[in-house]
Amino acid sequence: MKKIALIIITIVMTLSTTAVFAQNTSTQTPKLNHRHRHHMKRINNGVEDGTLTRSQAKQLRQEERAVKADRKAMKADGVVTKEERSKIKAEEKAVRHDIKRAKHQTKTNASK
Repeated sequence: MKKIALIIITIVMTLSTTAVFAQNTSTQTPKLNHRHRHHMKRINNGVEDGTLTRSQAKQLRQEERAVKADRKAMKADGVVTKEERSKIKAEEKAVRHDIKRAKHQTKTNASK
């Protein structure tokens, strides 16, 4: 009787652990999290070294926050699909280009 109870408990624990791991991997977005941190670092560095104005940095941070809010909304249902990941990636790419353009524009204006 004790063996049967022990086997049942082991099976239940294994199944519940597997379900938790399966749920976590479908909502994890480590590459997107890294990209977000990198963008924020580039914006902050741009302000510090003078390649971005405060107003440009504010606008870029708002764009980055909007992407982060989208990512959070997509995670809400427990699964981030391939299409959702692609959408977030495209939004992040647009932010990256905006950062680059703003930094370059400020450099160009400062050199005139």
